[in-house]
Amino acid sequence: MNYKSLFKKTASVYFLTYLAAPLAYLVKILYARSFDLVEFGLIYSIIGFISIISIFNDFGLTETLNYYGARFYEKKEYSKIKGALIFATLTQTITGIIILLALLFLSPYLAANYFKNAGAEILLRWFLVYFLFLNISKPFIQLFPATQNYHYAPLSDIIRHLLTLVLSVIAITFLKEIKFIGIAWGMAYFLLFVCYLKLSLLKFPEIYSAKADLSFSLYNKLLRYAIIIVISSGTFLLLSRIDIVFLTYFRSLEEVALYSVAFSLSSIIYTLTHPITGIIFPLTSKLSISENWEHITNLIRGMYNLGLFLSLPLLVMFISFPVEVISLLFGYKYAAAKTCLIILSFSYFITTLNMFNFQIISGIGMVKKRAKIMYIGTAVNVIANYLLIPQMGIIGAAWGTLLSILTLFILSYFSLNSHFELNLRKKSILKIIVLNIGVFFMVFYLKKIINLNIFVEGSIIIFVVGLIYLLIGHYWNIVNFKIIFNILKNEETSYGDQK
Repeated sequence: MNYKSLFKKTASVYFLTYLAAPLAYLVKILYARSFDLVEFGLIYSIIGFISIISIFNDFGLTETLNYYGARFYEKKEYSKIKGALIFATLTQTITGIIILLALLFLSPYLAANYFKNAGAEILLRWFLVYFLFLNISKPFIQLFPATQNYHYAPLSDIIRHLLTLVLSVIAITFLKEIKFIGIAWGMAYFLLFVCYLKLSLLKFPEIYSAKADLSFSLYNKLLRYAIIIVISSGTFLLLSRIDIVFLTYFRSLEEVALYSVAFSLSSIIYTLTHPITGIIFPLTSKLSISENWEHITNLIRGMYNLGLFLSLPLLVMFISFPVEVISLLFGYKYAAAKTCLIILSFSYFITTLNMFNFQIISGIGMVKKRAKIMYIGTAVNVIANYLLIPQMGIIGAAWGTLLSILTLFILSYFSLNSHFELNLRKKSILKIIVLNIGVFFMVFYLKKIINLNIFVEGSIIIFVVGLIYLLIGHYWNIVNFKIIFNILKNEETSYGDQK
């Protein structure tokens, strides 16, 4: 295996993801500081509602394109890739238009009985343009990671977030009506769709020039996998969005606003390792074809080690200084989300490790096992939300999320362990825990002795603590930077070399 190539791809994906993530948070910060709690909650309630509907829009054929596309591309079966792309695009378009028309008709009823806000009707209608192009653009974006062009997926995030931010600034500054936020999102995704349609035409002439395989046998093959994957993938997205649906229906848009802020901040923990998860799936898929089980086992161990090292410091920061973090970014009016942030931070810390498990499970073709685990986790979440949210609001939603994520992690970990006998590096994990206890005390001490502007103070603390953290991590050999250096020198190595 060419680890130098893998490292370069990982590095480029990381770089682009870290460019995209701040843009996404700038959009949310802009809305939080420009609108009141009800308006902010309404925007993200509608986005959550549309996300739930989008889960099952293409019956799983877009993610199936990723799974089979990697195999077809490896074998140079371009006609099958083109056929899979056409099947996914047609399904997305046809079902998208049907759902759009239904929501146009139902928008008055939803505004009165679900959102319980008079302004929801017009805003929902404008957001339907976003819904349509969100779904139509997916197959063309997914084509790139399926063909091992991994950096194009995070590049799409940069483009859409940048477009959304620019168009939202224009809408807020000059048009001054909340309905134009829906137009901004719709225009951003329309332009993204046009961009990736043209990019794919330029990048893959061998695929577009091939005669598409539109046979029933191919469609049946794709659909069999898709039916399983749509529920398991859909249920994972459902886990992150169903809370908003329950909060909107049982509680209020103000609580949706608070929960959205806590959710956004806590998910930064997962964002740190998200680029890796996008690469694990096709990489594991390739290794499973050659039955290279030892490499997969070592890959899992290495990912757990790296995931803990990267995500644990953020967990420490969020549970130690929740009010400061919320107030710094979104304003003090959202400080009531502090307890929710602490609970969700634990959830997304576990999600970081859980996603490694699920990408491996999917990559080796255990989709039925993944689906069963997701059914259980989603059932736990829905039941917990139904029981807790009406009485406890956002705190109940946060506990429901944590309980379901813990369920998913335990089941997925034991499934992998029975297959690979992981034997994780306990010594390295202990070192990471001890190091992060030190991080807590370092941050607490620096906050007491540094009294500057909150932005300057935060920057200094992050830089100092981050540098010390990396140096100690290197000295304790928690993350083996020597391996990365050898890769850059074009020396072949393996995940198994890390001790």
